[in-house]
Amino acid sequence: MHRAYNTLVRLRELPGKSEGSPAVVTTGVKRLNFLAPPVETGTRRINIPPDRVVAYFQSIVSADTNDICAFEALGRVVNDDGTVASLGPFFSDRNVSGAEALLVDRLVRKYALKKYLEENISGFLFLNINPGWLAADTPRPKITPTIKWVREYGLEPENIVIEIAEEEFEFGRSHLNLLTDFKNAGFKIALDDYGKKASNFNRLAAFRPDIIKIDKSYIHNSETSHYCREFLRSLASFAEAVGIKVVYEGVETRRQLDICLEIKGMYFQGYLFATPQPSMRNAAVNRSVFTESASNAPTAIIPPGNP
Repeated sequence: MHRAYNTLVRLRELPGKSEGSPAVVTTGVKRLNFLAPPVETGTRRINIPPDRVVAYFQSIVSADTNDICAFEALGRVVNDDGTVASLGPFFSDRNVSGAEALLVDRLVRKYALKKYLEENISGFLFLNINPGWLAADTPRPKITPTIKWVREYGLEPENIVIEIAEEEFEFGRSHLNLLTDFKNAGFKIALDDYGKKASNFNRLAAFRPDIIKIDKSYIHNSETSHYCREFLRSLASFAEAVGIKVVYEGVETRRQLDICLEIKGMYFQGYLFATPQPSMRNAAVNRSVFTESASNAPTAIIPPGNP
């Protein structure tokens, strides 16, 4: 089924105790000790029960349609009391091995793909992959698990966006092979956190992504920094010239949105529009921000927090 990529797509919703040593997950609110049978993936084992790992979905909105055009899947863990916390602190914990992080990351991606299928959502689904964990994936599987799941579920790979953080990507053989595998399979590629590290247009040209997501620090600092505003303007001009779509991530105030709109920004993500939700089908977004005046608009739906 053809998707017009020139303007992304507008969302269309259709009807539709045991042995093992405890693993500790740091949630930012508390530390959870899980004692459960190991989860097996290939030859590796991890003591975090898979039914505790879920994905929440944050909307990406289009100024062109004033509606949702995509979702990003974000890792979450379900606490003993039923509350849900971000897996961000777990993934950034230096005490967590690459193999352990990779397994949990794959659980998040598989959950997100199944949810995307079950809710019969049409539109783009962004999935995060950290190439820095590839060293733990030995021997390398014949087919990348995400590609395998997309095929098994009968999903269209051109609707799945593989989001790779620029600072984690190295132009070595293993990382380039991963990128090539996804491109050859028909997936879209997004370069995340562009501008956070040693960004330059040469690296961007070598990576050749379909989409770039600008590091949110530039969005936040654009309110007070002329340098940041000009960086955004230059990047927008370059991206338009070479056919790359830009997502302005971490938009939290009306002023930040206005600055991005002034340089003809089209796609936005952040708490000004929506918080991460457990369901895509019933996602709610703050569409009024495109028409409200800066003087009476709310600054954000909720205060900024973990991704």
